[in-house]
Amino acid sequence: MKLLSAVMSTLLFAGIAFTATAEGTVKISDISKPAKQSTVKVGTLRSAPYKLSVFPDMFKGKPCVIAPRGKGAKPGITFSFNIDKPATIYLFVHKRGNYAPKGWEKTDMKATWLVGKAKYPDLIFKKDFPAGKVDIPTHTGKQGSNYGVPHMAVIVVK
Repeated sequence: MKLLSAVMSTLLFAGIAFTATAEGTVKISDISKPAKQSTVKVGTLRSAPYKLSVFPDMFKGKPCVIAPRGKGAKPGITFSFNIDKPATIYLFVHKRGNYAPKGWEKTDMKATWLVGKAKYPDLIFKKDFPAGKVDIPTHTGKQGSNYGVPHMAVIVVK
């Protein structure tokens, strides 16, 4: 009887752990090209070829969607993707010009990315989305003749 109770407790615990893990993951699909999915860690391409170097710990290991730089004389591109669960999307926004994405809430968080050894700042904005399509806006902030790099979208399941 004790053995049966122990087995049942183990299975129940495993089921709870599996449910928690399954609820914390999100399926990302239909990513518009040339954007692609990645994972947040030091060295992740922020916007190819720029590499993420500093970011809040809460984002480590989270899925993200990134887009390549393109030409600096043109605004950072718009992209989209689908998520299968409600999530908060955290938008890493290159601090360039007086740009802020409309409809997104600014947080106190910041990140840094590198071009060689030169450091560049990101402000972090957030917005809640239901399961379905997520549209990431164009970065239209400009300094001199260069626009900000495309945003990086980090997905955190609610």
